[in-house]
Amino acid sequence: MVKFKSKRIDFNGNFPKNPVLKEFLMQSGFFRNLSRTYLDLERYKIEGNSGHSFHTHAYKKVDSVLATQLIEAATEHVWKEKRRYLGCYRALVELMLNTNNHASPLQIGEKHWWLSVQTDEKNKKVCFSFVDYGVGIFNSLMTKPRGNKFFGAIGTMFARYNYKNDAELLKLILSGELHKTVTKQHFRGKGLPGIFNAFQRNQISNLHIVSNNVFADVTNNRYEMLNNSFEGTFVYWEITDSNSFLKD
Repeated sequence: MVKFKSKRIDFNGNFPKNPVLKEFLMQSGFFRNLSRTYLDLERYKIEGNSGHSFHTHAYKKVDSVLATQLIEAATEHVWKEKRRYLGCYRALVELMLNTNNHASPLQIGEKHWWLSVQTDEKNKKVCFSFVDYGVGIFNSLMTKPRGNKFFGAIGTMFARYNYKNDAELLKLILSGELHKTVTKQHFRGKGLPGIFNAFQRNQISNLHIVSNNVFADVTNNRYEMLNNSFEGTFVYWEITDSNSFLKD
């Protein structure tokens, strides 16, 4: 919506068939903001409908201050007090950094990241939806220039693991095998493996990833190929009172 309106491009669409998702779209503030005029800016903040706790932020750089503020608000909602929560903080910062460094093969910091946060009063959880419309995980790896440490990494990974498709490759990436193969060292909590590690340590829940031609329901260990490719990367997770905040 913002991108098209800032470029003065007409567009239309329809509602999700799923009534729950339709209600989410209504609550998100999408239609309330549809009438706004948008300029092509580096930063955006979009509020949800009055009475509904959807908030969306967009930026091109890493914003550790915003990450801290959002996590403090989330922990206050879940545990009734503001808490330092490094697992979720690292996930946010790593995704912001990935967008800044890898979303565009042509220029660092060219693409926005978009982060929507929803507080769910009924289920006592906070939902994080992070998306960038860059080239996506696998296209990014395929276009690394000579001299980059990940240049040729796809071929090296295939020779070593003989994986069947990109769904299996994503599972290897999350487990840190790509970083280990390229650098000969453990991933040290960075990037997607760092987010997966936060999930394994019960610091975040219900982790899902969509990128290029792969859908991953990490919680249920489902990694599937998509019929239609998504241009970019989408990551979703939740924090609830069943998550641990003591294992940072």
